[in-house]
Amino acid sequence: MSLLHTALMGHAGLGSALAAAAPSLAHVLKSLGPSKLVRGTWSGQTRSHTAVAAAREDPATKVTKHLKDFAKLPWEIDMPAEKAAAVLGSYLGVSNLEPAAVLDLGVDQITGILEETTNKGNTTLEKALFSHADAVTNRFFGPSVYYRGIVEFSNVCQNDCGYCGIRKHMHGVKRYTIPIPEVVEVAKWAFENKMGTLMLQSGELPTPQRLEYLKQLVQQVLEATVAMDLENRGLDPQAPIPDYLKDQELGLRVALSVGELSESDYQQLYDAGARRYLLRLETSNPELYAALHPDAMSWQRRVDCLNSLKKAGYMVGTGVMVGLPGQTLRDLAGDIRFFKDLNANMIGMGPYITEAGTPVADMWDAMFGHVDKKAHMKAMFELTTRMNSLARIVVGSANISATTALQAIEPNGREIALRRGCNVLMPILTPTKYREHYQLYEGKPCITDTAEECRKCLNARVSMIGKKLQQGAWGDPPNFLAPVTGLDVRQIKLASTAAAAAAGQAARAYHTNSSCSYTTSPAPAQQAA
Repeated sequence: MSLLHTALMGHAGLGSALAAAAPSLAHVLKSLGPSKLVRGTWSGQTRSHTAVAAAREDPATKVTKHLKDFAKLPWEIDMPAEKAAAVLGSYLGVSNLEPAAVLDLGVDQITGILEETTNKGNTTLEKALFSHADAVTNRFFGPSVYYRGIVEFSNVCQNDCGYCGIRKHMHGVKRYTIPIPEVVEVAKWAFENKMGTLMLQSGELPTPQRLEYLKQLVQQVLEATVAMDLENRGLDPQAPIPDYLKDQELGLRVALSVGELSESDYQQLYDAGARRYLLRLETSNPELYAALHPDAMSWQRRVDCLNSLKKAGYMVGTGVMVGLPGQTLRDLAGDIRFFKDLNANMIGMGPYITEAGTPVADMWDAMFGHVDKKAHMKAMFELTTRMNSLARIVVGSANISATTALQAIEPNGREIALRRGCNVLMPILTPTKYREHYQLYEGKPCITDTAEECRKCLNARVSMIGKKLQQGAWGDPPNFLAPVTGLDVRQIKLASTAAAAAAGQAARAYHTNSSCSYTTSPAPAQQAA
């Protein structure tokens, strides 16, 4: 049993949060053997895809193979919750900080934590950050992890975002839009395999034809999966839904990520049955946003859309990239504060990974081309997990996803993130024949996997870290109905560097080259082509 689990189980109010300790390395390697594939296929996953999948290595075996090289599990937390609260409280100047307390931090305080842990090597504060975030996660969600199955139904996009692999003028991209019946078959598979939520994602195309497609798609996904649910309960799907079931979770919860639309469009999609909407901001700094996007795209327009989504009644998600050219630690601190002020219900953060042939990749090469890229990306992985931890500590009970991009850098990236504040996994359900055409960045994992392999792989990952999948549950974010204010410590002056050192600062550099260190200087106001 880890020190964190021991601490939480002994703390009043948190004892029921963790029913079982995270398994040891030996237990992980022994217990995660081959298991049966989940039944169910759809058009688009052909027999040839299935045959190739059968010939490949078992996903659970692939996940655990490299762990034999570790002396300890890479996601283990070395600091109990009580000590983490004491270290964090000492740094912030807060006496008797409770374990698992949500903290309302200001930009200066967040910047200070990022500076200490990113550039000054304060590993004690970093361990406290990770441990406290894990304790906050367990306070609101226990060991539960929720699935959000993603279907990338179209890569057609009108925008020219400077970092994106499916931008309008990206060369060599084969454009597609999956027919509605094919997406509905994926949805049926997702319901049968207890995904709970289906995320329908695409490039941005605000046309009347796309709006009509989306309305029909949302309605048909709901009709099909609610009918399956009623049949599973022994009820006639053609009959009216009984009153006692009207407030129950029936079928799949439908989420959308299709970009900027008008208030009227958002309302029509809500009326069709969509209840969640992810609209990534990418950065809370308007100047940095302008440097990454063409003139036709507006940061304020993006923010206005987020507010329109709130007004329509959606559970609203957003997110940012970590490690963008010109980005500073203060920018990232502003991102956390933006999530708090918005009361974001879903948060997704991933490291910026270059995509060759894009303007922002060229910007990255100009700034960081002289450094060891592997070491730099490892540093950005660690920085992203610090950001996830800060989002959990500051926002409280939002759903925070362990993004696929983390796994592109670190093989166990998503497991580590689930122990540093995340509680959501997003398996890719896009039929295999389309996946290679939805590459947003280099090295995107899982593009050749079937949905069955993806699900099996993620099941193995969750089992390894002592978490529990809440299969079939919608997992609505608690802060949608009950936002968490947290302990307001914004007016408290940060402890001095000497005091922080006295609390236990240890010298450790994440960056192998000093030029990789993050700055606190303003971002350049250059314009991406």
